[in-house]
Amino acid sequence: MNLFQIPTILKGLLFAVCVGNASAESCRGQPVAATFDGSIWPDLWRLDHFDTENRQNRNQPAYTNTIVDPSVLAAAGVTHRKLDPSNFTYPESSGGSWEPPGNSTDPELESIRQDLNYSYADIITVRSVFESFWDEHLHAHSTVRYIINGSGYFDLRDTNDHWVRMHVKKGDFVEWPAGIYHRFVVDNDNFITAMRLFKGSPEWTSYPRSSVEANNTVRNNYVAKYLCGDDEDDFQSDVSVPTSRPSRMDDMFLPIGIAVGLSFIGLIFYNVKFGYAPVKSEEKESPFPIGV
Repeated sequence: MNLFQIPTILKGLLFAVCVGNASAESCRGQPVAATFDGSIWPDLWRLDHFDTENRQNRNQPAYTNTIVDPSVLAAAGVTHRKLDPSNFTYPESSGGSWEPPGNSTDPELESIRQDLNYSYADIITVRSVFESFWDEHLHAHSTVRYIINGSGYFDLRDTNDHWVRMHVKKGDFVEWPAGIYHRFVVDNDNFITAMRLFKGSPEWTSYPRSSVEANNTVRNNYVAKYLCGDDEDDFQSDVSVPTSRPSRMDDMFLPIGIAVGLSFIGLIFYNVKFGYAPVKSEEKESPFPIGV
């Protein structure tokens, strides 16, 4: 081995790391069908630079690559469909379990409830910021929300633990699986009416991310299904949660840099101690004409 071989060695190391990183990331998320159509989904964007003092603003950075394709959330288990509540009567608050009156039943909504066994429904209206909704958390059961009126923001973690902001509006029907971290805040209009649907008896307990233990069965099941069994919180040394987590490639740079640096020093020492005289290669005339 000589100093002129170092570039080749470094290329090999970098290639191995990139392949390994790509393999780890490629198994994350459920497969998204080639026929997937996200054209009716709400607007989605990254929250890489978030203004916590103005959480009700869009907080959409100016640079263009913050737009998120709906397939990103679909891979994390999120589903969306569009309904039209305009021609049906809904209260602003049901004060408990709700069932549609006989003269105002949305057949599409009722079909969804029957097909997916959403036996319970209630309706709530939110007109201000609630800290319990805003604190990043998960639920032990699927979250299902049908927006009847108004608008607001759901922030959800994608399979790389980055925030994706979803601006839900009237007619959006969204669902995501138990165990995914999320939060909610009304937008600057300070008004949203939503139907909450549940299979069986409702259980609204939320589990803040800062207090979720490693043996949380719901979270572990989500991690196993969508994150290759690799929970981002395993990388955290305390309970603080980053706005967006660096990629595993970033995590690898320091140890790789140390290893490459030590190897480079070792090669220099070897060549200084034992000497190195490069062999002059014999120049040969190219058999091809110039420009070929």
